[in-house]
Amino acid sequence: MTRNDTAATRRPAPGRTSRRTLLAGGVAAGAWLLGACGGRGSEGQSTPPPPEKGVVRVGVLPVPDVAALHLGIRDGIFARHGLHLDLVSMDLTGENRVDLDAGPVDVLFDSWVSVFTNYGGNRDLRLVGEAYQSAPLTTGLVTPRDSTYRKPRDRPKPRIAVNNPKGLGVLLTSTALHPHGVAAGDIQWAHLPFEAMSGAMTRGEVDAAWLIEPYLTGLQISAGTQLFADTATGPTADMPLSGYVCGRKFAERNPRTLAAFRAALTEAQHRAGDRAEVAKVLPSYAGIDPSTVALMAPGVYPPTLTAVKIQRVADLMRAYNLLPAPIQVNDFIAR
Repeated sequence: MTRNDTAATRRPAPGRTSRRTLLAGGVAAGAWLLGACGGRGSEGQSTPPPPEKGVVRVGVLPVPDVAALHLGIRDGIFARHGLHLDLVSMDLTGENRVDLDAGPVDVLFDSWVSVFTNYGGNRDLRLVGEAYQSAPLTTGLVTPRDSTYRKPRDRPKPRIAVNNPKGLGVLLTSTALHPHGVAAGDIQWAHLPFEAMSGAMTRGEVDAAWLIEPYLTGLQISAGTQLFADTATGPTADMPLSGYVCGRKFAERNPRTLAAFRAALTEAQHRAGDRAEVAKVLPSYAGIDPSTVALMAPGVYPPTLTAVKIQRVADLMRAYNLLPAPIQVNDFIAR
C-alpha cells in the first residue's frame, strides 16, 4: 500500500453524553482503578488516575480498516477515555518496518500478515486490538474484461499482481487457489502498487490482480474488470485482516493508557458496525468517492481481540512458508 495521504486528527466537539457512554466510561474507569491500585474500589473514592500519556501516536494507512479510529475521534470516544490520538500517516510498502520501541508511533496499525512477517521473531511485540475482518467481496482477484482466464485451472502458473510480495494478498490468493490445484509455488508474483495493476493487466504483463477495497470496486467501475475469485470466502472466510500492535516497553510503562485505548477502541469498533456511519467518514480520510463507498462490500470491525482467530492467520502463513517458524499468538497479547 503506497498511499501517503495524511490522516487528519480531529478534536471532539463538546456535546451531551448519553447514558450508554456514561456506563462505558464507568467500566473503563473501573478497569484503570483496579490496575493502578490492585484492590477493590469503594464509595466516595477519588477519581482514578488518568492515562500516563494523554496523546497517543497511532500509525495508520488511508484504508477502510481504520474507519473506527476516525469515528472514535469524530464522536469524542477517545477523548472521553482521556486520550487524544495523533494519527501518523505511514509508508508500510513492501518490507518497511517500524521500530515499535523507538519509532515515530506508540501504536501501529497494519495487516496481521505484515505484523507477523516483520515482528514474528520479536518477543517484544504486543497485540493490542483487532481492526478489520474479511467479509464476502472485501478482497478478491480480478481479471481484464476480455480475459480468457476464467477458472483457476486455466492457468497452472498464473502471473498475479500483489502489492506486497510477502503480504496479505499472497496468503489469501495462495489459500484460495490451492483447492483448485494451483500450488503457491507455481504462482508468479508481480509486486506492484494497487494503482498500477490495471495497466499491467491491460498490457498483458499479469493475468490477474489481487485487490482490496476501494480498488476492487473502483476498477470494476472504471475499467470493467471482472471478479475472478472472491478471496474472502471458503477457506478464507471471516479472516482477520488487520489490527493494532505496540512494543513491550510501551505496554509495560503505560498500562492505564493501554487500557484506555482498548476501552475506547472497543466502543469505536462497535460504532463502526453501523455501515452508514462508516460511509460518512470514509471520504474524509481515505479520499474515496461517496458513489464508490456506496457500492463497496463492507467488512467487519471486531470489538475485541481474540487470540484463537489471529492464530488462524499465523498457522496459514506457516503452512504457505510465509513464516520460518510457528508463532503462538497468545504469547504476544498485551496483558
